[in-house]
Amino acid sequence: MFSPPNYSSAASFTSPKLGPWTVLLYLHRKYILEGILAASPSLTGDLLDVGCGNKPYQSLMACEKYIGIDVGTSPHEQNNFNFTFDGTHIPFGDSTFDSVLCTEVLEHAQEPMLLLNEIGRVLKDNGHALFTVPFVIPHHEVPYDFQRYTYYGLKHRLAMANMELAWAKPRGGVLATTVAVMHFAISNSISRRPFADILYFLFFPIFAILILLDKRTIEKNPIPPISLGWQVLAKKIPRK
Repeated sequence: MFSPPNYSSAASFTSPKLGPWTVLLYLHRKYILEGILAASPSLTGDLLDVGCGNKPYQSLMACEKYIGIDVGTSPHEQNNFNFTFDGTHIPFGDSTFDSVLCTEVLEHAQEPMLLLNEIGRVLKDNGHALFTVPFVIPHHEVPYDFQRYTYYGLKHRLAMANMELAWAKPRGGVLATTVAVMHFAISNSISRRPFADILYFLFFPIFAILILLDKRTIEKNPIPPISLGWQVLAKKIPRK
């Protein structure tokens, strides 16, 4: 039968594969990867990775310097952090960094608006920041899982932190969200093997077709009514 995916492997971030066991993982990390690749040309100079974890995307960046910070309660290997911080106050001066990367972090922030203001503070004028956030996703890294973001909520919070959207990309639409929920339902209602394996295998062709169709619907409706999450590139607005 199939083996569960290794969620912490480097390849699961930079080369996610679609398979019967990896549908949920693929749907999130494939879109995050596409967002990072699209934003990479704008993430230059000195880059700060806020909530860096094991720095899975460092090899994809074209920046000159890559600095990663994370919290002491992070489940990731702390040897990969350049600095540890409290999750709110970034230990650098104003306008220190040319760009910022912040992937799958804001949902874990106890004071997300304070953290966004701090990111805006350390980012140089006209510098870019890439944020990725989930919307439909199971609880994870509990108990440090505090909120979810719609496109409109994230756009509003970024504006409050003196940043404007350069672009936004959804993490799939209605069909991808439906597939993710169904896949999660199987894993949480029929968890005994090999029964779950059989269902994953039987449903996989349907899931794959729906995912393909979903990508086509996103081209027609780039702001779908529901999504698994968002990837947004923001630009710091110079203060007058």
